[in-house]
Amino acid sequence: LIEFEEVYHIQANTLGQEHQDSIATSRAIVQIELGTGHNQLHVRYTNAMYKLAAATQRFLERTKWTHGRDDKSVSNLLATIQKAELKLGKHSQGVLKAKFSVATALAHQGRSNEAFPVWRTVLQDQLRYLGPFHQDTLESLREILLWIYQEGA
Repeated sequence: LIEFEEVYHIQANTLGQEHQDSIATSRAIVQIELGTGHNQLHVRYTNAMYKLAAATQRFLERTKWTHGRDDKSVSNLLATIQKAELKLGKHSQGVLKAKFSVATALAHQGRSNEAFPVWRTVLQDQLRYLGPFHQDTLESLREILLWIYQEGA
């Protein structure tokens, strides 16, 4: 069931929730849940994904205007990420994206020495779990290379 939910999440993010493949996968999950007694598992998983995405988006909006200098925003998103890891898994696409956003905020705060290890870990996980040609993996790599260039490292 978890594998179906991961497929659904990837389809919803890449194709959209209204795409016929996303809808078909969602229906298959519901059928599995009904057959196995896991009622509402998919709904809880999907809700957790959307809550994390919304928290990450709020974080990005806040840090965009403060250039990442808001330590409270970083700690709030880290707390949200910890909760999401329990529901979604440490290697879910949303969790990895949120962690990458935290690293970017740390870099904007002039804390590159803290940002780079987080970026490296996220990029390694993205390569392992999403693949080298996934949009998130490529965006992460671009961002890291840009910071390396700007830092003159």
